[in-house]
Amino acid sequence: MEDFSDDLNVTVSKGLNGRKDIFRRRKRAIDISYVDNLPSADNTKEVGTHSSNVKSWDISAVLSGCLLVTTVITLVFFVVFRKRMDYRMYRIRRRLERRKRPRPGEQSLLEEKHYDVYLSYAESDYPWVLNHLLPHIDSGEFDENKAFEGKFKTYFSDRDAQPGKRELEIVCDNIEQSRKSIVVLSGNYKQKPLHTLELEYMLMCKENLVIQEIILVMTEELNFEQIPEVLHPQIKKEKVLQWENDKMKERKFLKDLIQALN
Repeated sequence: MEDFSDDLNVTVSKGLNGRKDIFRRRKRAIDISYVDNLPSADNTKEVGTHSSNVKSWDISAVLSGCLLVTTVITLVFFVVFRKRMDYRMYRIRRRLERRKRPRPGEQSLLEEKHYDVYLSYAESDYPWVLNHLLPHIDSGEFDENKAFEGKFKTYFSDRDAQPGKRELEIVCDNIEQSRKSIVVLSGNYKQKPLHTLELEYMLMCKENLVIQEIILVMTEELNFEQIPEVLHPQIKKEKVLQWENDKMKERKFLKDLIQALN
């Protein structure tokens, strides 16, 4: 009986010990899996470094963008300011030259002019000028294969601009060398700052009797904000010739224009 009790105790003890071993192995496996899944020091460092790099890149991008915008604004300001300074200096020089003449205004109108008409237009309106305006007023040629049928000697920059001179100087010289000026107004005209200076010089020349008249032509319907501010008083006082894409109305437009140029 004692032997059987001892055997039973040994069997129970072994069973309990076996279960304890299984439990320990499972617990150890869980512990190892948990430790393996924990972020290592290297991984933590890598994540922190990546986050720092992202922040640095964001700051660099913002600074680069600000620098680019500042540079563009500075360049635009410099170009406009430089043209205005050139224009002011040119006006001063011209005024000093005219003081040497007796009664400069009246004398200027009596001078023989190189052109009948000075033509001012936006570059994007060049096809309209070439197809709807020059063939009816200009007495010259566009090239060897295309002659115009008008009777007025017309200056337009795409054909007549002198190479080797500053653009502003070319504009002012040829305005003075013309009897009258035509300004072709469209929604694109205000986009070039030089056109504002060009208009200012035309108005000054008209005031000083250097040119006889400024003829305003509109190729489309414009609101007041689309027209250069220097022309606002002129438009209120003067008649504006409106071109429309209609054969009958175009004939009337050309008749009025030629009458204004005579």
